[in-house]
Amino acid sequence: MMGDHLIFMHLPKCGGTTFHSVLERMYKPSEIFDIKVVNHNALNTRAFIDLPQKERDAIKLIKGHMEFGLHAYFSKNSEYVTFLRDPVERIISYYYYVKRRPNHRLRQQDLFNDQMSLYEFVTQIDQGDVHNGQIRFISGLNTKDKQAMLQKAKENINNHFSFVGTVEQFDRCLLLLRKRYHWAMPYYKIENKTKNRPNLAAIDSNTIQAIREYNKEDITLYNEVSLSLEKAIKQDKALSFNLFWFYIHAKCTKLEIDAYRLLKKSYSKLIR
Repeated sequence: MMGDHLIFMHLPKCGGTTFHSVLERMYKPSEIFDIKVVNHNALNTRAFIDLPQKERDAIKLIKGHMEFGLHAYFSKNSEYVTFLRDPVERIISYYYYVKRRPNHRLRQQDLFNDQMSLYEFVTQIDQGDVHNGQIRFISGLNTKDKQAMLQKAKENINNHFSFVGTVEQFDRCLLLLRKRYHWAMPYYKIENKTKNRPNLAAIDSNTIQAIREYNKEDITLYNEVSLSLEKAIKQDKALSFNLFWFYIHAKCTKLEIDAYRLLKKSYSKLIR
């Protein structure tokens, strides 16, 4: 049974900006509430919480950077969706994202400067979005007890999330979500992609090891979710065919699609 409200928990640097653009085509503007960053260092969560209950319950989609827990402010059933990302890739992307954001919160708090290396970023900035950020958001906890956060994140996923995808399987995840929620075809253009960042192979091994050490529990959750997602993909027998059509529609012009359909129809007649 689907919930009356969908909550998209946008984890930093996990393909969320692109997914926002998909969701905005599936819901009317009047049905959406966006959790946004205000003044570069705070969220407008209180604006949602302070709405009258009737207005909150009229919202079908709430989306944005948020920790777990906003479902408690709906009087009817709700369910979360989110995307994880390989924690090493996420931290590298996040570092270069902060570097090109002069008003980022980490700069405003004098925690980051342009001379800081990626290794220093990971080992010197003791912030939740740098160390195990994915389990912190999903668990709703912010504690030194990393195992407690991991276990709570797993519990929340089992009890409150209808879908947890990965950036690495983004297109397949969109098609699985389309099937569950009866969406139109979820075409998209990549948004907010971090520019001028090196490939993983260009990062030195000490830095990679540091990222893994400081995000060990994120890696555990990511690996478990990836395995579960692989099973779901294999169980959907029509996914490969739907993915093929997804790419055809996304990459071709309408004229090319019409030509392909005509060719396919002619070929079908020939082989009868």
